[in-house]
Amino acid sequence: MTGNGAQVFLDDDVWLRTLAALHERLRYGGPLVFEARGPQARAWESWADPHEGSMTIASLGLDRHHRGLLKIDLPLVSFRYSYALPDGTLIGSDSTLRFRSEEEHREALRRSGFEVVDVRQAPDRVGKQFVFVARAG
Repeated sequence: MTGNGAQVFLDDDVWLRTLAALHERLRYGGPLVFEARGPQARAWESWADPHEGSMTIASLGLDRHHRGLLKIDLPLVSFRYSYALPDGTLIGSDSTLRFRSEEEHREALRRSGFEVVDVRQAPDRVGKQFVFVARAG
């Protein structure tokens, strides 16, 4: 599970049910690996200033975009990406992420029948992101 996908599960019960469903579908010893931003790094603080940039979307041409914070209500952080396309169309995409501690992730995995094999640092985000390696028990 990449792209900090674990953080889109805002409700603990939904996250636990998701982990339990994954556990049911893995054979004994089957691996589960996912990454999640650690709350201790406070990544959202770097999102406070809109991030300006541009990218090319082949079917649409060049668009401009920026990111801005909507709300910080820890452990939840909401933000918006806004896009202005060359034809003047404006598109907004709102997201909310849940920041869980390493211990919260370990406990959720344990409760869902997983054994935590290792917790690593993402090589390109040392100190900012956990990579959990677990196996179905």
